[in-house]
Amino acid sequence: MDKTGAQKVKIELKPVEQEEIETVWKMQVEAFSDLLQKYQDYETSPAAESIDKVSARFEQPWTTYYFIMANDEKVGAIRVVDKKEGWQQKTYLTSLYHAGAPE
Repeated sequence: MDKTGAQKVKIELKPVEQEEIETVWKMQVEAFSDLLQKYQDYETSPAAESIDKVSARFEQPWTTYYFIMANDEKVGAIRVVDKKEGWQQKTYLTSLYHAGAPE
C-alpha cells in the first residue's frame, strides 16, 4: 500500500509471442465491440478485423506487440512500430486498448 492506503499495482509490458496472437485479437475485439455496435463501421473498426490481419501486423519486422500486465494479469495490449523511413527513425504507438483478460 502507498501513503494514501491504496494498493500498489505493478505494471509491466510483456512481449507477445506468436502463439498469443489470438489473445491479442480477442482483447481488440472486446475493447472495440461497443463502438462497432454504436457506429456500425465494419470497414474500419478494429472489432471487425480478422485474426489474420492482426497476425499479419505481428509478422511485420517493424512491429512489436506487448501485453500490458497489471499484477501479472493481462489487462491490455499495445502495438509499437519502430520504422526507419529514409534518414529518419520513427517509433510510435499505433494501438492501445484495455480489456479484461479473455482467457
